[in-house]
Amino acid sequence: MTIHYIILAHKNPEQLERMYQRLNAPWVKFYIHVDRKVSILPFQSLLNKYENAYFLNDDSRENGTWGDIGIVKGTINALRIAVGKDNPGYYVLLSGQDYPLQKNETIKDIFRQNPEIDYITSYPLPHSSLDQGGIPRIEKYKVNKSDKRGHFLFLPSVYEKEFYSLETAGKINFLRKNNQYGDILRTFKRRRFPHYLKPYSGSQWWAMKEESIRYILNFLDVNPDYLKYHTYSLLPDEMFFQSIIQANGYKTKIESSKTYVNWEKTSGPLPVTFELNDFKELSIASKNHLFARKFDIYKDREILDEIDKKLLK
Repeated sequence: MTIHYIILAHKNPEQLERMYQRLNAPWVKFYIHVDRKVSILPFQSLLNKYENAYFLNDDSRENGTWGDIGIVKGTINALRIAVGKDNPGYYVLLSGQDYPLQKNETIKDIFRQNPEIDYITSYPLPHSSLDQGGIPRIEKYKVNKSDKRGHFLFLPSVYEKEFYSLETAGKINFLRKNNQYGDILRTFKRRRFPHYLKPYSGSQWWAMKEESIRYILNFLDVNPDYLKYHTYSLLPDEMFFQSIIQANGYKTKIESSKTYVNWEKTSGPLPVTFELNDFKELSIASKNHLFARKFDIYKDREILDEIDKKLLK
């Protein structure tokens, strides 16, 4: 069995190489998508020497703006390349700021012993954990104002009462001033989630068996409008794959994601960037998770040293 790591990277090449070295094994392959907005050269200079590390070329690289469809497209591009290698196994989506909490042999054994399971956190929309149940993400047009994180606006259609408000007038005026007339015209079409699926949401990070990956890619070939619809969704990376896997007619056993992320800390930016004083939390998380995010070696390198010494030794 081959473990295919799909990695979305945008910073810290040295940290990515360190993660590669911890996850590398004879049964592992890496498919690395580097955000189109950054130079790929620093990443290639460190990882091109490894025969099982494949970089997506410029034609397959996407703009990784937060909450945008580019992240999903980059993932799909990497999956198509990985599946084309025809090495049966599990497919694991990681970011370049992830790190393992378990040894390689343990990771392999868990996937090998549970070949019927897709580890992808998913719950139906609307959901109480999300603002307004998450419905604006799928029924309003999300239009970027810039590439900055969170710099977007929600636009209702002309068929919604909310459209006829001073707030919407201000948004329309902003788009007009920036010559985004195509986005204005979109409001003449009501936006609804594709009728052939029910909307689900959940964590972006997952691990799925090959049968499910092939099902997803075939689904996209048959339903190209699904990807096009999500061009105007907020955070499609947290809905796109969940909704397909939960489709009527596809039977699979689903369990929660194996990547640990802390979204609950009351202070500081979220998700938490783990530091040395978070080791106890990560040690407990390692009992049910295989990976964690996120880390930053320029903020705290010692937490990775501690994981190496205490969990991966």
